[in-house]
Amino acid sequence: MDVREQLGKAGRAALRIGLLVALFGPIAAAGTNVFRVHRHPQGNPLSYAPPLAFEDLELMTADGLRLAAWYIPAPVKQPKGAVLVCHGVGANREDVLPKAQFLAPAGYSCLLFEFRNHGKSQGRRCSLGMRETLDLRAGLAALERKAPGLPIGIFAQSMGAATAILAAADTPRVAAYVLDSPFASLWEMARENFRHVPDLLGVPLQYAVSFWGSLMVGGSIFDISPEHHVQELEPRPVLFIHGQKDALIPYEHSVRLHAAYRGSKQLWLVPDAWHVAAHLKHGQEYAGRVLEHFDRAMASAGGGRRP
Repeated sequence: MDVREQLGKAGRAALRIGLLVALFGPIAAAGTNVFRVHRHPQGNPLSYAPPLAFEDLELMTADGLRLAAWYIPAPVKQPKGAVLVCHGVGANREDVLPKAQFLAPAGYSCLLFEFRNHGKSQGRRCSLGMRETLDLRAGLAALERKAPGLPIGIFAQSMGAATAILAAADTPRVAAYVLDSPFASLWEMARENFRHVPDLLGVPLQYAVSFWGSLMVGGSIFDISPEHHVQELEPRPVLFIHGQKDALIPYEHSVRLHAAYRGSKQLWLVPDAWHVAAHLKHGQEYAGRVLEHFDRAMASAGGGRRP
């Protein structure tokens, strides 16, 4: 076999591999995000230091799914408010328990729930913010029942933070938001699956991922755009947090959301933090900034917009 024939065989093999990647790569990229293996909590609020008293709750969404949740009452006589704490994609309520561990002792009752297709909640697919708005609304309704009369905040990260923005128009009782590492556009996140691929191939793959993802979630990926809904947070104060070493959701997404929002806002970019790791890297400063934000918002007028 001469060199020319060997090169021809190698080229054909490379073409076949490229075609397989182009066909199955987008399906795999979309499917791994939509059809997730449930990762159950291994502990509970009493398992950690400081231990927190809690109540197991079951929430019901408007489309009939049961969601698992913990309610953690503030261990003080006069709570300052109540906070709904939302995890990100692939996580569960235990992953955001460290947030409740500084919120509750500071006077905030907390409700930590698991989105559909996560943890012990029902659901066969994750819609990456589209139908998770129903889950968030179910969590807020439960929190209002457990902590009646208290001003409410939302503390959310990653997909949970994006969902909080998407649901903002339907959650007028929320007084303030802390949004850690949200994405601005799911369409752009489809490109992040192939960030190291040149545009000549990467852009078609982006369209392919969005096509398959839209089929899987039963709606358009193009509609899952927190950037198009960020003004619906207004006039509530928002603290955006993002690590500048985030390799999953580039920090520029929070920069854009912060720039687009016309209400009261702060942006904390953390140079040495990866995805949702600012708390891990700077625990005391992180807690201080979040508590200062919520304290100021809860103290003024006792809440956000009312229906």
